[in-house]
Amino acid sequence: MRWNDAVLSSLKSYRDRHGTPVIERKAFLDEEKANIESATGTSGATPEQTVSRVLQELRDAGTLEFLGRGRYRLLNSPIDVEREDLPDEAMGLGDIRREDVLGAIALLDDPVESPRLLDELHFGPAKDYRLVYKGRFYDSKAVVGIAHGIPADREYLPAGDFSGGVASVVRILAKLGFYVDDGDLYDITRLRVDKTDGRPAPYQYIVLLWAIARAQSGLPRMVRFSDARDELAQILAPFAVTPTAPDAAMPWIALARSTLWELEKPSGATSVTESDVKLLNLAGGLSTSVYNRVAQKDSYKGFVGARPARQWPGPFNGPRSRCFDRPRPSGRCCGLRE
Repeated sequence: MRWNDAVLSSLKSYRDRHGTPVIERKAFLDEEKANIESATGTSGATPEQTVSRVLQELRDAGTLEFLGRGRYRLLNSPIDVEREDLPDEAMGLGDIRREDVLGAIALLDDPVESPRLLDELHFGPAKDYRLVYKGRFYDSKAVVGIAHGIPADREYLPAGDFSGGVASVVRILAKLGFYVDDGDLYDITRLRVDKTDGRPAPYQYIVLLWAIARAQSGLPRMVRFSDARDELAQILAPFAVTPTAPDAAMPWIALARSTLWELEKPSGATSVTESDVKLLNLAGGLSTSVYNRVAQKDSYKGFVGARPARQWPGPFNGPRSRCFDRPRPSGRCCGLRE
């Protein structure tokens, strides 16, 4: 195995073992050095220097974020910004108030001002962190840069004048009561949903809700299709968009096209069909990062409280969306039929 692959694999193992994407370099080396050497088949002349070089390469590739004081953040992983001991803000960002952020959001909603400001301040599309407010996504760094200039005695901050990420922008917005998504919610908006007679089929969303309720109830992340089929059939039935009852195997497979879902694959298989799911009884469930997010009550509240309601088609815009906020202890049905 190449050094980059081995180090990345060990970073993920460290994250899963400690329940946090914040990596302490010294502790990481103490715990994973032997595993990395075993995976690569060599210790090298200076293994710690080699690991340091790989960590830098992973930073350059956008896989790691350096937080300072020998700590890194493994991107595309949930983080509890209140629990982690992150560095203090610089550039006077700590003086930003909630009303400043709301003022920045209003400017970004303005069809004239938004493109002018983003261009003038050199903010590109968000890559990792997006503030979610009233069902819309905003580049968290752009929001903070513009919010800094809302008071009359301060200037807007261009993108190059401060750093984004967990240690600054995410932490500030979270302290002000805003929810910053690091990919999970945005991925939901990117789901490819089939339509029948112009109506979107909500089956993938229903299965996601069911899996979220399981995670919040402490049930296993992955479940065999045969163990879920009857329950899902009952849950999906009221949301059918055709006279034919929904087939739970369809969203079971479709969700695997996103980063939200993991689907077991037969050894050597490059694709999976609905027949494979049924005949081979393939397991499916939330991806590890999403499961860890919703399994923790505090993170779960932020995750579901910021959900973009306009993305949930049909029945989800009505009272049935209550299931999101009241998962059942048994993990069954999650209130969809109330």
